[in-house]
Amino acid sequence: MDFSQILETWENRGNRRDQTPFDKDEASEEPKGLPSRAEMERTSCDDELDLHGMLQEEAVSSLRYFLRESRLQGYRKVLVIHGKGLHSENRRGVLKEAVQQVLLKDKNIAAWGEAGRKEGGRGASWVWLRAR
Repeated sequence: MDFSQILETWENRGNRRDQTPFDKDEASEEPKGLPSRAEMERTSCDDELDLHGMLQEEAVSSLRYFLRESRLQGYRKVLVIHGKGLHSENRRGVLKEAVQQVLLKDKNIAAWGEAGRKEGGRGASWVWLRAR
């Protein structure tokens, strides 16, 4: 099963993390003070990671380390720049798909979504980290 099939299954179940701040089952894990999605999007990022030029394995490793360290630093919102995949052979955005897979599996992520135009649009994702 490739990532697009996994994502489609996830979306069909109604559990898309970039549509809601967190899944219903996870709501009890986050403090009641979790901001609205609009507030999350407006909040400036505490740090950013640029994955341009990295191979998929290196990017995934760097992303996991970055997310772990960002959470330990007490950051709430970070930006991950993965690119749009326009220069990939198949034009699929390999790094973007790899980033999404990591974010879907990481229990320390409260929410994530496409970055605003000024932050990179489809070529970047903001990530809201759960409080420590």
